Amino acid sequence: MTYPTAHTPIFVLYVDDEEFLHEPTKLFLEKFQDIILDTVKSGPEALELLEKKRYDAIVADYSMAGMDGIELLKRIRSSGNRIPFIIFTGRGREEVVIDALNSGADFYLQKGRDVKAQYTELHAKICQAVRQRRIEEELRLSEERLRLSLMATNQGLWDVDIKTGNISANEEYYHLFGYEPGEVDVSYDWWLSTVHPDDRTLMKQAYHDYLSGKTETYSIEYRFRTKQGSWKWILSRGKIISYDGTGKPVRMIGTHIDISDQKNLIEQLQTSEKRFRLVLETLPIGLWLADEKGQLLFGNPAGQKIWAAHPQVGQDEYGIFKGWKLPDHEEIKPDEWALGYAVNEGKTTSEELLEIEAFDGSHKIIKNWAVPIRDSHDTIVGAFVINQDVTEERLATEALKKSEERFHLTMTAVNEGLWDWNIAKGKVYFSPQYYRMIGYEPNEFTAQYSSWEENIHPDDRKDTIHALNDAIAHKENGFHIRFRFRCKDGSYIWILGRGQVIERDLEENPIRIVGTHTDITKQVAAEQKLIEKHEELLKSYEQLAQSEEELRQSEKERAMALEQVQKNFAEMSILNDGIRNPLTVIAAQVEIYCPKIADIVTIQIKEIDDLITQLDRRWIQSEKVINYIRKHHGIEYQ
Repeated sequence: MTYPTAHTPIFVLYVDDEEFLHEPTKLFLEKFQDIILDTVKSGPEALELLEKKRYDAIVADYSMAGMDGIELLKRIRSSGNRIPFIIFTGRGREEVVIDALNSGADFYLQKGRDVKAQYTELHAKICQAVRQRRIEEELRLSEERLRLSLMATNQGLWDVDIKTGNISANEEYYHLFGYEPGEVDVSYDWWLSTVHPDDRTLMKQAYHDYLSGKTETYSIEYRFRTKQGSWKWILSRGKIISYDGTGKPVRMIGTHIDISDQKNLIEQLQTSEKRFRLVLETLPIGLWLADEKGQLLFGNPAGQKIWAAHPQVGQDEYGIFKGWKLPDHEEIKPDEWALGYAVNEGKTTSEELLEIEAFDGSHKIIKNWAVPIRDSHDTIVGAFVINQDVTEERLATEALKKSEERFHLTMTAVNEGLWDWNIAKGKVYFSPQYYRMIGYEPNEFTAQYSSWEENIHPDDRKDTIHALNDAIAHKENGFHIRFRFRCKDGSYIWILGRGQVIERDLEENPIRIVGTHTDITKQVAAEQKLIEKHEELLKSYEQLAQSEEELRQSEKERAMALEQVQKNFAEMSILNDGIRNPLTVIAAQVEIYCPKIADIVTIQIKEIDDLITQLDRRWIQSEKVINYIRKHHGIEYQ
């Protein structure tokens, strides 16, 4: 059965006073995806709607209150409307069927118990009726065009006396060239003078060759000058109808047909074909043309480049092609190529992802399309195949995927969480590590700005939000700030928050901000220990200074001071090692686990180390003083 094309929806009006049938009828018929159904519950409503909207078919119940389906059909037919009309009713009496068909119904369909079957049959009847009506309309239009075409050609009839050269012609002959009948003396010489100079020699040769018997027919195309001075293309055909007693031709009749439009059309077609070929040759995608048997006829340069060949083979030779369907990498058998399905089954294949082995041995990733070509009778007459080389795109996608995987692994390894805030759309993204850092599973709570703000320690919230807003308002390159952030168990960790505005609108308003969270809890703890050690060192330094001062007061006091200094020196020596050793460990840990803040920590460690060095120097000087006192004042100490 022939149905309307898939690209031409069928608009159907369904008339039934039982409204509970409207919805299932609409659902079943529109499920076929080629019907758009409107519903009304009475004949008058249907007539009113037909005046406002065009439909391709009407389906109506037979028995309806006020106006039944037959009356509605008669009203529509009486207006000259030949729209396909189907009676769809629960009644099956013979007289009802006869009445419906006699009144002009296309089909009479009785409702049954098998709902799916009855709607499938109804769909088929609608398609058949609409298709038939469209064919009838196309035929009517074709006949009308033929009639108008015959009138438009204005075939001019001519009758020439070969001996005298006089020509008799009908009215259309004169009108063909812009003259009124009898306005010019039509003769062979006049006729010859109106032929285009470039065509005159060829026309004369064809005429005399026919008269002399060198050719069996007289048919030639040439340009003819009209009264207005313009040129028309003429198809001139003639036949000798009488001879004299010696066998020489004496009379010939023929026709002139204006073929200017055809000539212009041919020229346009030739131009169009040149353009089409130019497009094919310059298209960056491969395009192949096959006949109805699947024989490859033509491939454009891009297609030949993809396959590294120009194969012109039929279906029995498809085995020369090597390909695999992705992502399963299933090998394509000779009878499984999309082109075969297109010409054999009329199947359209879209964006089929394949890996192919070209004829030069190279492997490529392509997207493959195959579309059947149908004539006006819906018969498959060939197929188009389109190939798009997406090898580089595919490799880039895979590289991007691997890069993203490496990025997420890196972010996990360095214990950093990623956030992405699209201000314009109000959407926020938190990476899996962002959640895990504070004890949650990925996406355990909704990613939004408020959830970030609420988790900031109350004492740090104001400064943190101020830093973010300041970066947004002052269009700075970015911001970084340390703050405490609440974990799932209620505890807090120290976070180094960094972010940057990466997209703004035309008015420089921020659209998107991205940033990271880095857990620096251990670093903050290490810094606190450094501060404590630094304070202890300062206290020792003060004690040393005090001891030296007391040493200057008296020998006894100096002796006691020296003893105390000696003790302090011992403590300082231990303290120096106790400070420098942890500093070395801290520097190594930061370099490994927090390389982004390593420079900051290194500077602080350097300052503490310089202070210890100063104390070492002061200790050396103090040793010299103690040795001097012991030597010149005889003070001994343990």
